[in-house]
Amino acid sequence: MHFFQNLPIKRKLLLVTVTTCSTALALACTALFWFQSVNFRKGFAAELQSLGAVIAHNSIAPLTFQDKKAALEVLAALKVKPHITYACIVDSNGDLFAQFGENGEPVDVSSVSREVVFAGGYADLSVPIDDDAIRLGVLYVRGRFADQYRELLSLYGGVLAAVVVGSLLIIILMSSLMQRVIAGPITDLAGVARAIAERDDYTVRAPAKGKDEVGLLTQTFNQMLDQIETRESALEEARLELARQLDALHERNLILENAVEGIAVLDDQQRYVSVNRAYAEMIGSSPKELVGCAHSETVHPADRSRATTAFLQMQREGKVTLELRAVRRDGSIFHKEVTMISHRGPSGEFLGHYRFMKDITPRKEAEAELARLNRELQQSARQAGMAEVATGVLHNVGNVLNSVNVSATLVIDRLRKSESSSLSLAVDLIQKNKDHLDRFFVEDVKGRQLPVFLAALAGHLAKDENTLLQEMQDLQQNIDHIKQIVAMQQAYAKVSGVLEKVSAQELMEAAVRMTAPGLVLHQVEVVREYVDIPHVMTDSHKILQILINLLNNAKQALDQRPDNRRLILRIAPAGKDRVKIEVEDNGIGITAENLARVFSHGFTTKKSGHGFGLHSGANAAQELGGRLTARSNGVGRGATFALELPTTASLHNFQAA
Repeated sequence: MHFFQNLPIKRKLLLVTVTTCSTALALACTALFWFQSVNFRKGFAAELQSLGAVIAHNSIAPLTFQDKKAALEVLAALKVKPHITYACIVDSNGDLFAQFGENGEPVDVSSVSREVVFAGGYADLSVPIDDDAIRLGVLYVRGRFADQYRELLSLYGGVLAAVVVGSLLIIILMSSLMQRVIAGPITDLAGVARAIAERDDYTVRAPAKGKDEVGLLTQTFNQMLDQIETRESALEEARLELARQLDALHERNLILENAVEGIAVLDDQQRYVSVNRAYAEMIGSSPKELVGCAHSETVHPADRSRATTAFLQMQREGKVTLELRAVRRDGSIFHKEVTMISHRGPSGEFLGHYRFMKDITPRKEAEAELARLNRELQQSARQAGMAEVATGVLHNVGNVLNSVNVSATLVIDRLRKSESSSLSLAVDLIQKNKDHLDRFFVEDVKGRQLPVFLAALAGHLAKDENTLLQEMQDLQQNIDHIKQIVAMQQAYAKVSGVLEKVSAQELMEAAVRMTAPGLVLHQVEVVREYVDIPHVMTDSHKILQILINLLNNAKQALDQRPDNRRLILRIAPAGKDRVKIEVEDNGIGITAENLARVFSHGFTTKKSGHGFGLHSGANAAQELGGRLTARSNGVGRGATFALELPTTASLHNFQAA
């Protein structure tokens, strides 16, 4: 029942209707089945009695003349009745005279009854065979009614099931349609009541539908809302009137006593005249103990001068609000927010003031905690900034060290493959033949080939020397750049970077030279598309760091291509007083999802990456008054990074060179 009470009214109406109609249909079907069962038995019995009477009458002659053949012919007429399973004629002596069919169960022939007896799915009938009041014998007939009974019940059961299902569907359909008429106004009424409870709005009204009990309830509910709204308006007016009369003496004590906020009335000498319970509890005293005491006794000594200044300001302006510390009777200190409103007589003379007080100690404690957390946050931010600077240094130095490592590897490989060992062999050969060098160079085969060998060896050694000198120059330049990175980051941590007028093409070529060993090693084709542009006023070392980082990222993106690795470098104007430097590769590309996060701190798609390079590069570009952007058409379609810079940088964060 509790579950039923919590259901919506529409479901209740549907359940009540379906339950009632289903019960009525069940009772009607039960009565109909019972009626059909009784009627079937009566019909079957009547048919069996009529048939028995005819057979008994036709059996008089065979019994009279003891003609068993004629008796069998009379009983054979029962073949047209499939439900007659057995029949027999017993003569007056009780002997079997003739029979039809087979008797599955014994027939009681000891008594004669004209009534049909139903038992075990069979109907038995015994009919006397009389001729002018002379008992010639008895006719026994047995019929099987169970099969016909089941067929009849199946037929009626199917019909009734169809009727019940159709009736229930019609009931549900009609109930759903009627719910709009019956439950609709009630639902609307409940919706209005819910709106009033949630929004506290007494201006809404329920639509009146019909003049039944629900319509009367809706009308009465709307009238009640009218009364509530009227009373609410009157109550609001009374509140306003009460607020206007707060300074009236006859209402003062009631207001002071019932107010939740601490309220006190002080005279012109700042002595308590009246204090409500809330005010006294904040002070840690009782209203009676405070009346007559000076207000200064409850003010913290350090704030008494501010309290005096605020009191004088209140006398001039009529109202003032300030925050003070107060001392309870037990010596504990709390923070309070006080609003003082002057009270003047009819002639304008100062009579005292009203004091409204709130305990703001929890708020002050929260502000102190917030200040502490803010200090900790600032400290964490400074540490994070220092960490980011260190990260930038390590990343940029790491990029240059990659080039240093490649150059050192090339130098070591060149030295390992040097032909200097061959020169030692030639020297040994000359030493062995120093006593007869003239004949050795003329007659000996090795002697004749030695000058040619020495000439070729000299060429190889000269070529190796030039290559090693070039690599060592690049190595020295990279080491100088590392020094500049460290020095720049040290200067950045103290003041700012240094601006100088530089060529964008020269910066790009310097970055290419620093990364050239890796580009050559990975067989990257470098295409230059430079447009002559004016020199740029910027921090050359920061720009160089950005370009080296972009070139290294492009080289790593090209590593996953089997062949045709191409790198396009562009320099062109980008509007008035701006220049754009682009690094485009045909490498693995960037997905749309990663493209939106590529400049985020710590984001990387490389297994050994740390996600600092592009983030620090974007920050550096922004510090220089430019921006670093990326675009890609998707995976396998390459990527382009564009560095846009002003040609004349602002000096608000930098010192000019």
